[in-house]
Amino acid sequence: MKKTSILLTLALSFLLIFTTSCFDSNSGGTSIDGGEFMTIVNNGLYVEDLLGDSGNRYSAINSEVLQLKNEAGETVIPERAIIYFSYVDEVQKTRKTTQIKIEQFQLIPVLDFNLKSDTLDLNEGDFTPFADVVKPWGIHNYITVGVSFYYDNINAPVMKDFSLFIEEAKDNTLDLRLVDTRKEVNGSIGSNQLSMNLSYRVPREYLMTKYPDLDLSDSISVKIKTNKLGEGDKDLPEFKIKID
Repeated sequence: MKKTSILLTLALSFLLIFTTSCFDSNSGGTSIDGGEFMTIVNNGLYVEDLLGDSGNRYSAINSEVLQLKNEAGETVIPERAIIYFSYVDEVQKTRKTTQIKIEQFQLIPVLDFNLKSDTLDLNEGDFTPFADVVKPWGIHNYITVGVSFYYDNINAPVMKDFSLFIEEAKDNTLDLRLVDTRKEVNGSIGSNQLSMNLSYRVPREYLMTKYPDLDLSDSISVKIKTNKLGEGDKDLPEFKIKID
């Protein structure tokens, strides 16, 4: 039971919204001008850039708030987050980078593709359907999708339970499948429901080696199939991604 509680705590930690005024004793309050999904570019020591999924590029005057401590006390910088910000000065469209102050942020779990899908038992009924899955998108070599799932203290999720793998790649289209690999416990998947966003790193080198017919010099199409409670197999809206 203790192990289950720890796993559930780790999953719930990604739902926290960090308010940067908690780190700033001189803060006079929170003023939010905007927010978006962002990729955090860093050199391992500090944040270099914030790349918005909208295509905007940002520079944060308080980027140090993204330097977090892991359980071992080591400083880590997340790869992806939803960042809410205020503008430092009037936005100038002639600038390539917009200067902002981070007011709040919510971490996005970042996972790898499952490149060993042959180890999964994907017979119908052998994995847990999602309560809901929202429209996915791809940018900055990440595929992001929002999921809702059921859980309880016995059947608590860990991030690796949410597996994204390649089913087929042809005609410059990547066919993927997203599954929740947890098994039912005592005929139940739980009665509590949570929603969160997940980002998956696109394995460019693997794609180039395994699927040489994919033309990665241009955008490719991505189709994701999943399983939704009460509906069975569900095809999510197709989208394009440029893999650099």
